[in-house]
Order: sequence, then C-alpha cells, then structure tokens
Amino acid sequence: MYRSWAQYALLLVLCLTTRSLTSIYYIEDVDSLRFAFAATDFSVADFRPHFPGYPVYCFLLQGVYLLTASVGLSFALLGGLSTFLLITAADRIWGLWSQRPSYLLSGLLFLNPLLWLMSTRYMPDIMGLALLLWACYWMLSAFATRQLLPALLFCGAVGLLAGVRLSYLPFFLPALALVPLFLRQLHFLAGVILLAVAVWLIPLILDTGFEALLRAGQNQTTGHFYEWGGAVTSESATYRYRLMRTLESLWADGMGAWWTNRHWLTGLLAGVWLLAMGSGLRQLWTTKKWQDRRVQLLLIGTGSYLIWAFFFQNIIYKPRHIMPLLPFLVLLCTLGFFHFQQWNTKAALGLMVVGVALNLLVTGILVNQHRSPSAIAQLASYIHEQPASDRIIHTDRLRYFYLNSHVKLQGTPFIVGNDSTQLHEVYQQGKVLYSTERIDHWLQMAPVEEQTFFHNPYVNRLWSQVKVYKYAKNG
Repeated sequence: MYRSWAQYALLLVLCLTTRSLTSIYYIEDVDSLRFAFAATDFSVADFRPHFPGYPVYCFLLQGVYLLTASVGLSFALLGGLSTFLLITAADRIWGLWSQRPSYLLSGLLFLNPLLWLMSTRYMPDIMGLALLLWACYWMLSAFATRQLLPALLFCGAVGLLAGVRLSYLPFFLPALALVPLFLRQLHFLAGVILLAVAVWLIPLILDTGFEALLRAGQNQTTGHFYEWGGAVTSESATYRYRLMRTLESLWADGMGAWWTNRHWLTGLLAGVWLLAMGSGLRQLWTTKKWQDRRVQLLLIGTGSYLIWAFFFQNIIYKPRHIMPLLPFLVLLCTLGFFHFQQWNTKAALGLMVVGVALNLLVTGILVNQHRSPSAIAQLASYIHEQPASDRIIHTDRLRYFYLNSHVKLQGTPFIVGNDSTQLHEVYQQGKVLYSTERIDHWLQMAPVEEQTFFHNPYVNRLWSQVKVYKYAKNG
C-alpha cells in the first residue's frame, strides 16, 4: 500500500532539489514582501507578516534562513519539503481506497503548475496545504476505524494548521461527524487542539504583546472583510464575475488548462483533464463509491471551503486561495485514468503520457517565467535606474508599501494618494514625477515618457501589468 523508505527518500530529494533550482531571488508582490521581512525580522505589529502572523511557518523559515543566509533558497527548501509532505499525504488518502500506491497521482501533484509556483513563492500556503492533507487523512482514518490515535493526530494537525494557514480551517467542517464517535474522549481531543495552538500562540503573544496582537488582529480583520481583503463585503465585483474568476483559478491557474488568450496546447491539456474527470466521475457513480461516507466527508469539506473562499477570500486576484481543492481534483483525474485502463490499456497509457507531457510543458514554461522579475519588481528596477536627484514617486497606498520597502528605492520620497495640490507644487518646483497612474488633469500636461511592464498573469495574477508615467517640467 505504501512506498518503500528508499522511494520516499528519492521523492524528498527530488522535491528539495527541483524547488531549490527554481527558487526566485526577487520580491514579486506585496504579500511576498511581508513574508520576506519575516525571515529576518518577524513582527506582526509591523506587518512582517500581517496578522495572524503564520507563526509556525515563520519560525521554521527563520530556522532555515539561519542555515542558508538566503531568503529565496529558504522559501524554496520549505516549499520542497511541503511538496513532499503533501504528495505523501495524498498517497495515504488514495490508499484508503486502493492497495497500491499511485505514482501517477504523485507525478501529477509534483508537476502541478500552481503547486510548483507556490512552492517557491514567499508564502506559507504550500505548507498549509500539506498540513491540510495530512489532517484530512487522519480525519478519514479516524472516521473509518473509530480509533483514537488518528483522531488525536487530526486534532494536533488542525491546531498547527491554524498557525500556518488559518483560512484553511473551514475545510474541516465535516470533522463534526467525529464528535458522536469520540464523545467519551472529547476532552482529550479538545486538549490536543488547545495544546497544538498553545505551542505557537503563547510565543506569539510573548513576542508581540497581547494588546499589540489584539490590535493587529482587529485591524487586519476589519481590513480584510470591509476594505481591501477581496471578500464580497469589500469588493464591488458581481457574483458572476467572482464565479468566472473562481473557475479560472481552479481550471486555468490550478490545472494549467485552456482559458481565453492562452496557448492552444493548453486546450489539448484541457481535453485530457475533461476526459479523465469524466471517467473518474463515472467510476464513482457506477461503483457507488459516492455513497461511501468518507467520500461524502471529502465532498462536504471541499464544498464548505469553496463557499468560504468564494465569499470571503480574494479569489479575483489570488488564485492560490483555491489550492485546497486542487489535490482532490487531481485525485479524481487519477481515478479516471485508472478507469480507462479497465477497457483499453493502450488508450489509457497514451492519454496519461500526453497529459503528463503537456502538464510538464506548461509547468516548465511558467516556472521558468517565474524566475524573471514580476511587473512591479521591474518597475522598481526601472525607477532605481533613473537619476536620483529630484525624483519623486506618486502611487497608491498598496504599491507604496511595496515600493517604499524595496531596497533599491530606499530614501526616495513618495506622494501617496491623490493630493492634487502637493502634486502640482512638486511639479512646479522642477521635480521629476514617476506616477503609476495618469495625472495629466492635475498637471495640465501629458507625460514625457510612458513605460509598461508585464509578466504572465498565470504566474501571478496580481499586478501582471504595471504602467509608469514620467512627468518633468523641463522634459
């Protein structure tokens, strides 16, 4: 049912090596900036990173950084380890229904474009996904065997997950089904959760201070749900638009499949996935596996998380919020490939080879593009290369946080927001303005130069195109 230790060791080496070789050494967006700071100077009160602080991940990050002295490599090594853990967890989940390990499932997860990109990005999501999958395996095992040990392991994993990726917890709504099964041991289970939370919460309080942590939590919660967090309560986009972006995140970003304006090869990959998923769904229906309570728990878990992400996560600009759904979609495809083998082995093998090859091609291109600076990083380098004297940057608050923290722009003055009076004053003084939006109507002149910076939105949807306009009184 499980692999040998040698196979596990080889998988671990592959994960660590490939992610290290494809690590990135620039700050690609504002979220990555916060976590990059956390590698050397953790402070939730100062948004390094933002609340809830992700203390378990940041503690491990700082430990790896002490050994490597490289921010990019530290994130990649943790990403490689997390990839190994999520693959082994997915293999265990597969093993609940099959007596043989699925190398195809492992390969598809290893080569998944979004999971690979996130394993080298300066964020904790990939480690959160690994913990989620292990917790899911222990939850299903506890439900099936009624044994206390997997239930205790599940509770411990959930408690640690809260310190790595708090927003993944809605996935475990079906864990309530364990309550009647372990009613007499409920105090043990609650105690394990509290202990796992205390492991990271107590040090976090001691490091930040209770009042400062509470204040950071209040500010972040208010901001997330009512100002800039991308939830339905803070975003004006229609439900239809959110739905299309959710589908794009799962299908195009998550599975590397076709969407409008993508290469035609991704259409071939989409065809492979559709055939595999259709076959997998047929297998679930004809064998009545959908009646298995464990399958129903998975459906409830993925459904509850999807509802949470759709309404309360920034699903429009950050496809990474659909990551908890990806392994189960890949698992469904794997089931479909094996179902094909039952009626035509050669056709199934050919479909697998084509799917893996196209997946490798799409992922390889995206990972290679990821190693080049993002649009906002290109903008920072461009402004840095301009003469520093009399240089002023005009931008919005979020881009200000990124640009002002960029090592190449330290000491550069900023104008944040649309203060037309201040903009006109510095322009009349002969200052050179670099603005991320057109301000012709305030300065009564067109820009003397305009630059546009790009990166592939399927590498990172946030700020995939950034413009800068240069305004100079003397040309």
